[in-house]
Amino acid sequence: MFQIMAAPLQAPDIHDVQLEVEIAAGHQVQRPTSTTFYLAPALTINPQLSAVITSEPDLAATALSCLEAAKAAGTVKAYSMVTRSFHAFCTETNQPFPFFTAESVTRFILRHAARKTGFAFIARIKPALSYLEKSLGRPTVFTDTIALLLAGAKRQARARAGSVKKAPPLSPKKLAAVINKIFPMDDDIGLENPIHMRTAFHMLLEYHTLCRYSCLTKLQGKHFEPVDGDIMITFPSAKNDQMHQGRISCLAATGTPLCPVRITHLFFRRFGLRMGAAEDDSSSICFQLRRERTRLFPILHKVLSSTQASINVKQLLAHCGFPTPKATHKTPKMTGVTAAFDGDATEVEVAQIGRWDTTSIPLCCKLNSFAYKKKIALKVPSLTPAGN
Repeated sequence: MFQIMAAPLQAPDIHDVQLEVEIAAGHQVQRPTSTTFYLAPALTINPQLSAVITSEPDLAATALSCLEAAKAAGTVKAYSMVTRSFHAFCTETNQPFPFFTAESVTRFILRHAARKTGFAFIARIKPALSYLEKSLGRPTVFTDTIALLLAGAKRQARARAGSVKKAPPLSPKKLAAVINKIFPMDDDIGLENPIHMRTAFHMLLEYHTLCRYSCLTKLQGKHFEPVDGDIMITFPSAKNDQMHQGRISCLAATGTPLCPVRITHLFFRRFGLRMGAAEDDSSSICFQLRRERTRLFPILHKVLSSTQASINVKQLLAHCGFPTPKATHKTPKMTGVTAAFDGDATEVEVAQIGRWDTTSIPLCCKLNSFAYKKKIALKVPSLTPAGN
């Protein structure tokens, strides 16, 4: 049962709109999330939605969830930071909200430009507030003048930040040394530090499939399927698959000392994961580890955070003699993209390996490999003096 309480439309204020959700089991009340709080007025302000909700109140929660799901969860979270800041600004300066004006948006942009706010925040101002405008069914206030101001503010913010400082590249040779140190050739899987083994396996997968750590966190045992000596990995969802169509990658058996198929089987056996859809193993490959006295045990259904994964990468590289303070869980993916280009893979092939819809993304991910730059530099014909 949903109850929407709102002030009359002639005086809309976000604090006048409340959403209470009664949960049948126990009749508990679920407090609205930050995003829901800012989208809730759409149920009474947006003419299309208010007409439906008035006649069918039970659709209120569904409408809110659809509005929130229109963008990726991470995007909505980032937008809500801007919306909260803009709401506080409007309150402080006695500007209308959520019926904000071009003047209030202009003041907001100039305030942040004067305060030298960072690029990421300024770049989100228009998409965040446009998202709110569309939810409320309002015409946009973003004029050409505001577009110019935003472009200038973003350019200034980017200039203040200076050149992007990327983490130093991790060469395939160094990555191979790390994997070789952690996964022994004799298949003795009981001796190595479980944290290092988990991290090394993740790095190997990121290198061979060019995936994000967020994609790895969705993978479970059942998503690894043996196929004629190779392994097919089905990613149930990813940032580049937001419609959850499911995309596959292949771990090809190479017969080499660091064969990804052999190492994957070792990892599964070491931690008790079961491979194949028939096993229906929902254990995460990004499981947490719990210490009991002197031993570490996997908690197979609790996922390791991205922050901790990056810390573990730094620890493993230092452990193997390659201290890289700026390394993150993205580092192996970058190494893989660079290695693929160095190995004569085309842009289309690299995009297919990484399950990208466009060839521009792998080029953005590619590190400045000097070997690759030398190879393509030689394709520019050398100048030859006349008469030679």
